[in-house]
Amino acid sequence: AEAGRDPAKVGVGAIFHTVFVDDPGRALLMGKSMAAGYYEYSPMLFEAPRLDWPGPNPAALKRDNQVWPDFHHAPDLAASGRVVDFLPEAAADAFCLRGGATAIVEQALDVLRSAPVAFDYVVLHPVPDPTMPDDPERGYMARVAREVLPRMRGALGGRS
Repeated sequence: AEAGRDPAKVGVGAIFHTVFVDDPGRALLMGKSMAAGYYEYSPMLFEAPRLDWPGPNPAALKRDNQVWPDFHHAPDLAASGRVVDFLPEAAADAFCLRGGATAIVEQALDVLRSAPVAFDYVVLHPVPDPTMPDDPERGYMARVAREVLPRMRGALGGRS
């Protein structure tokens, strides 16, 4: 309003880092790596979900375990997740959606339905997984379009 815009016309969006990995154990490790990456750059982000960092200093962990360039951009997020496996499952849950299609849909809908505002836009930001094929039929985008979006639209009454 102070900038001269109509607040009712400002869209609200949610961006979910999405670890679309069918193996629950691998997805959890990758989610922990995502959480560690957020902590590494902004430790205060652990405050809202009431999380603690029970491990060694992130810089020392990265150096001693050859994690590069950081936890949430490492080429092998499962390997960097093993380095921070001391983090609780709640840390992974606070910083990404994770698992197969059913798990991702359930997690996203839980957040969307419990949010204090309605979202006009939802983005499922892919978290790279080197084991997922990079092709138009079996890759991340194809699987999201085929396995996730129809379920979400159905659960949200057809809204996309």
